[in-house]
Amino acid sequence: MGSLDKPTFSRSPSASNTTPASSSGRPRSLSCANIRSLSSSYSIVATQPVVTWHDYVHVLLMESGNVARAAIHRTKDGVSLASTDDLDLSYEQVQLLLQGFDDSTRLRKEGIWLGHEHFTLTRITDRRIMVGRDARTGAGCVIYRCVTCIIVACYEDGNHPGGCYSLITKLGDFLVDSGF
Repeated sequence: MGSLDKPTFSRSPSASNTTPASSSGRPRSLSCANIRSLSSSYSIVATQPVVTWHDYVHVLLMESGNVARAAIHRTKDGVSLASTDDLDLSYEQVQLLLQGFDDSTRLRKEGIWLGHEHFTLTRITDRRIMVGRDARTGAGCVIYRCVTCIIVACYEDGNHPGGCYSLITKLGDFLVDSGF
């Protein structure tokens, strides 16, 4: 993720063409009065870095070392917003996950299918976080339902499940707080 860009300054339309300088032409020292004068002449516009869905998956999740595969899909139509090459969820799989948050009966019987991987549903928390585990391999998954998207992450045996869980819940909470 990029660092914050430098703020840009633009002269407000009502500002005069004079610059804040002393009669000698040198810049005035900053005082409260000078700062008020500057703030009425210029508006500060902070530009935010552009973070893409790809950045969330490939930079934040994958580079953490806690996630082996990840995907983010829209909740309304199941379209993939970003994913790693090795986690391809079908529309039906996304819909089953979303339905499972409201009624987990089917997922508890049949398990969670993510691409070609099968996990046993072990926990649903607050109808927002779902956890699955493959007892045979030790791998697992964490799924977080936001309002407009669903985050899916898988970890391998040898990774601490808590690292994946913590990372996904923090990202999910951030996205929900941001309106997603």
